[in-house]
Amino acid sequence: MIRDNRREDGIEPIGQEDQNRRHEEARDQAGSKRLAPFLTDTERQRLRLYNSATGKCDLTEEQAEERERRREIYNREADEEFERRRQERLERWRNTPLDPEAKEALDGLPPAFVWQQIQDLAFQAFDLYPDQAQKLMDDYQPEYDQDSLCIMLQNLNPVVGINNFQVVNLDPTLNLKDLMKSQLVDVLEKVLFMVTFSDKWLTEVVI
Repeated sequence: MIRDNRREDGIEPIGQEDQNRRHEEARDQAGSKRLAPFLTDTERQRLRLYNSATGKCDLTEEQAEERERRREIYNREADEEFERRRQERLERWRNTPLDPEAKEALDGLPPAFVWQQIQDLAFQAFDLYPDQAQKLMDDYQPEYDQDSLCIMLQNLNPVVGINNFQVVNLDPTLNLKDLMKSQLVDVLEKVLFMVTFSDKWLTEVVI
């Protein structure tokens, strides 16, 4: 359980929330900024003075400014921590060797070449079999939509991608040496299973 550290003045203390809460606050703040253009000046002012501790718009201007300053600190620290962890992960990926099973499945083919084929086939499934692809998205409910999935796979180290793909490459087993003969929907389903349920993926790739 996350402890509620808010004070009566509605200003939250710094340095006591865990990193997940900071990321949530950063996303919430970004969402508020996106909504702001649709609010009237009066509504924006009421939102600015809203006190979550009392449920009323009774913050003073000084308290509202202090809260905004603290939120900026939260967002900046969250961004810095996210970037630090991203760099650590990239460094780890740069030093990642092929797993023996993946190396055997590639049989000398470059990981980058096969990883690109996997991406191409998976996203052809969205274009050529949209109904089946959408059903798979509904069934697996990954944290990505089609666009963000594409970007994430493109940015992934191919060795990491192949290592993780080969772990879930079962029933049916796709031949990595001749992927172009595979059913597009089968490739997409393995990708969605990998990013949603694979323990290896959740420990190696997901932040």
